[in-house]
Amino acid sequence: MDEKNNSIELSFNLHPNYSGNEYIKEATIEVLHYLFQIGFAYVLCGYDEGNKKSRRVIEKIGFKEHSVIQNSWNKNGLPITTYTCILSKKIFMSSMKKNL
Repeated sequence: MDEKNNSIELSFNLHPNYSGNEYIKEATIEVLHYLFQIGFAYVLCGYDEGNKKSRRVIEKIGFKEHSVIQNSWNKNGLPITTYTCILSKKIFMSSMKKNL
């Protein structure tokens, strides 16, 4: 939580057996409704290089790239880039109205 910028970071994880059912997307949308309802103006969410499923979920909901940290960690000796995305209450509410 970042009180100065009125934002909070959201993360998610799903067992591979349940992947592809849009459970994460649906749950994330419900959590976003709650976070914006209690007063946050922005929500941050990230994914690491190569995590195509998380990237797809984040993009479908409407998050936009906010920052990139090149070589933020190593996996099996290979550098991995981390992407942080941001979503404002205004954009989220607008996109939800369009999808009704």
